[in-house]
Amino acid sequence: MASIAASVMPSRRLSLSPTLVAILLLFVLVLPNPAGYVGAAGDDFYYVQAARCAAANGWCLPETHWATRWPLVAPMGLVFAVLGDGWWQSTLVPLFYSVLAVVLFVQLVERCWGPRAALVGGIAFVATAAFAKGLLQPNVETVELALVLAAATAGERALRKGKLTSAVAAGLMLGVAAQARMTSLVWLPIGVLALILLARDRRRFALSALGGFALPLAFEALVYGLWAGHPLLSQQLSAAHTRIASSELPVGVDLTRSPLFNPQFIGGWQPVMDIHVHWTLDGVLNLLANPQIGPVLAVALILLWLRRSALSWRDPAVVVAAVAALYTGALIYGLAIDPKARMFLPVMALAAALVGRLGVASWDAGERTIVGAMMALLVMIGAIETDKRFDMGVAGPLAGAWARERAGDIAVEDATRRFLTFDATLRTLPVAPNDARYLLVLITGQCREAVAADPRRWQLTRSAYFGRLNDPLNLCEFRRTR
Repeated sequence: MASIAASVMPSRRLSLSPTLVAILLLFVLVLPNPAGYVGAAGDDFYYVQAARCAAANGWCLPETHWATRWPLVAPMGLVFAVLGDGWWQSTLVPLFYSVLAVVLFVQLVERCWGPRAALVGGIAFVATAAFAKGLLQPNVETVELALVLAAATAGERALRKGKLTSAVAAGLMLGVAAQARMTSLVWLPIGVLALILLARDRRRFALSALGGFALPLAFEALVYGLWAGHPLLSQQLSAAHTRIASSELPVGVDLTRSPLFNPQFIGGWQPVMDIHVHWTLDGVLNLLANPQIGPVLAVALILLWLRRSALSWRDPAVVVAAVAALYTGALIYGLAIDPKARMFLPVMALAAALVGRLGVASWDAGERTIVGAMMALLVMIGAIETDKRFDMGVAGPLAGAWARERAGDIAVEDATRRFLTFDATLRTLPVAPNDARYLLVLITGQCREAVAADPRRWQLTRSAYFGRLNDPLNLCEFRRTR
């Protein structure tokens, strides 16, 4: 395993393009199973619906927090308006943001720590399944990550070249990132702490960055104030989304209370990896154990431990680690965010940057076996986890054909309609329950599970299997028997 990694580890004279290698690896990991849109109760269904409304009407007054996230919804609406409404059209905007994030990350690490660190860090970045799985799926987390990296890129340029315009651009990008996902507001207090550590002559960029940050938020408030009479509509909808009932929270959690610093929310989320120790630890432990993001976090921590004797507390690597810890703590304990891997992509990026810098340093220090083994494991786990996705679109054509055969006498289960929302035939079908004699269901399980509540009422007439190995995905057609 170490020999595999050794073959891709950079020599001191690097001839490979770190950016190109990272992008190619990302496509190698994703394209064998190019699942994008999933739907059903997932966020991507609501983003598609908001984009459809934007495509049809130019823009729609948002009624949900999903619809307020214009950095994703607006370009998707434009794509739908120009190219039509379909599965492949829905992949274009997340694909753009994903590639942009890779380019910005690799080039930022390269400017800070050199091409070798950029190559190793870029591999760790794209091999993290929490990021790679969003390559073709409409999601706001990749959008936020790309915009935060754009802000970091502009901020680095401002500090390096002393340009106030770059500081304004950094603030502007961070403001847009906050409009995509309000968790980006956490970077403001972290930025204040960073100012304290900066030399006094660098602090002059703070006001310019803050002005840039305020611009998109002020413009949004103006638009909503004139259009809806509510300047803070976006923030209100975002804050209210925690009142939506979730199966991830126990029944006893009071959803009317604010989640901020709320132990009920912090300790109430169903742990992804089912690790239960104490509510103050469960979020962090489940994040570290999650194979979609845990490996890159673990490798970064191991490398920090291996290099501890060579690092001072002011070393950039230590500062990056501290920023990652602050951001993670703010999300888990301050905002009480459900600690799912996709929610922590900025932490993943910081960890990947650490892997790049410290991995190369450890390699040069002679610790090649352990570094090579860890890099190989990152790629292997990333490939396995990225492949664990269902391509819901593969069942669409067959489901549409079955529906046309039973025209006028078939209904579709609601989650199935959302799974296969890009099939024009299914979108016109009535949603069960109704009086139709036939019912279409797409289920991530066995067909009998779809009618388990009333099996005598429905007879399976035909089915098609689309799953892989132990992950069944079945399209089922039932006939009403009574």
